[in-house]
Amino acid sequence: MSRIPAHPTDPRPAVLSAAVACLAAFGAAIVGSTGPVQQAPLLLTGIGSGLYACGIVLRRRRYRFVGRVATVVGPLVVGGALVGIVALSPSLATVLPIIACGLGVAFLTVGMFSIVVRWARQCAMFGVVLLLGGVLANATIGEPPILRSAFAVTSVVLSWDAADRAVSVGRALGPGATTAPVEVVRTMPSVLVGGAAIALTVGASMIPAAGGTVFGVLLVLVATVAFTLVLSHAPRTSES
Repeated sequence: MSRIPAHPTDPRPAVLSAAVACLAAFGAAIVGSTGPVQQAPLLLTGIGSGLYACGIVLRRRRYRFVGRVATVVGPLVVGGALVGIVALSPSLATVLPIIACGLGVAFLTVGMFSIVVRWARQCAMFGVVLLLGGVLANATIGEPPILRSAFAVTSVVLSWDAADRAVSVGRALGPGATTAPVEVVRTMPSVLVGGAAIALTVGASMIPAAGGTVFGVLLVLVATVAFTLVLSHAPRTSES
C-alpha cells in the first residue's frame, strides 16, 4: 500500500514513471532511426539527457556539487551532438528527424526531471510531439521495416502515457509517498496494450495491398490511435 502524506508540498513528477517515460522516448528515437548517421547523435543525446536526469536526482538527495556538474554537462552533450550533426551537413531529410527526435527526448527529460516543476507537463508534452514528428518523418522518408516503425510509434505513446502519469501521481501524492506499487500496476496494462498494438500493426501489414510505405505508415497511425483511445479511457490515478 502506498504511504500518502497528508499535505504534499512538492508536486514534482513521480520518479519511476518519469524514468519509464524517458527510456521509452529514447528507445523510440533509436529504433525509429534509419542508420548510424542518425543513431550516433541520438545515442549522445540520450547519454546527455540521462546525465541531466541523474544530476537532478543527485541534487535532490543532497549531492549538490556532483548533481550540478551533471546538470551542466548533460545539456552540453545534447547540444554538442545536435550541433555536430548539423555541421556534418547530411541531407535535410536526415537532419530534421534527428533534430526533432533529439530535442523531443531532451524536452521530455527536462519536463520529467524539472527544476521549475510548474512547467513539467507542458515541457514533457512538447517533447512528445517533437519526438512523434521525428519518428513519423523517418517512417515516411527512411522506409524502415514496419515492425521498427510500429515499435517506435507505440513507444512514443507509451512515453506520453508514462509522462502524464508521472505528473498526475506527483501532484496527487507528493514526494513523501511510496508510489512505486501504484506506478507499476498502472504501467503494466499500458505495456500489454502497446504490445497488442504492435502485433496488430505488423499483422495487418502482411495483408497484400497497394500503397507500399504510405499504407504501412497509415497502419501504424491507425494502431496508435486505437492504442491512445484505450489509454485515455483506462482508469487513472486521481489528482484530487
